[in-house]
Amino acid sequence: MKPMPSPPPKSRFIVRLNWVDAVTLGGLLLALKSLLAIAHRQVELALGLLFLAVLCDAFDGVLARRHGMARDFGRYLDSFIDVFIYLITPAAWFHLMGFDTPWALAILAIFIAAGLIRLSVFNSIGNIEVQTADRSGKLAYLGMPVFWAAFVAAGYYPLHGLAGPDLARPVLGLVLLVYAALMLHRADYWKPHHPGLMLGAIGATSATFFCLAA
Repeated sequence: MKPMPSPPPKSRFIVRLNWVDAVTLGGLLLALKSLLAIAHRQVELALGLLFLAVLCDAFDGVLARRHGMARDFGRYLDSFIDVFIYLITPAAWFHLMGFDTPWALAILAIFIAAGLIRLSVFNSIGNIEVQTADRSGKLAYLGMPVFWAAFVAAGYYPLHGLAGPDLARPVLGLVLLVYAALMLHRADYWKPHHPGLMLGAIGATSATFFCLAA
């Protein structure tokens, strides 16, 4: 009889991280550095760091699928870190930009709550498959994804500078309320499928804010 193979050695830790998980955790580190920049009132630097965090979040899943390293743990880790990248950090940045009245804080609370619900649903079901005109399936999001929060912040920066806070704050409040509703809306939403385009758009946005911070 052949000897039974010995079981794999148990790890001293509850989970074994891989290099794609390190990319995901890099997004958390950058989001925390962005929060530190917000604490020091460094508006442009905070956005530059935020979009570097977005870059990590955009490509960790791509890398995991390409290298056969996709797993449930990675999706859960990614969603938990998304709370910092797309909910906490943008909300803190909006507060720094003067979105800090009682009604503004209430809107930020609604925005964060909707985002948490949206991420919890994503943890449960992941992406959804929708049929296209040629009957080929493609992946989409159920409910508007949270990553647009970073681009709302990027758009608010020039609006605040050009229109002034008295006009910009009500516009932001309306946008965040609509965004919160769309995150909970039962419909399929577009999922980016072109890594090169994503890399260019996110990298250019990050570089722009780093240049403004210099």
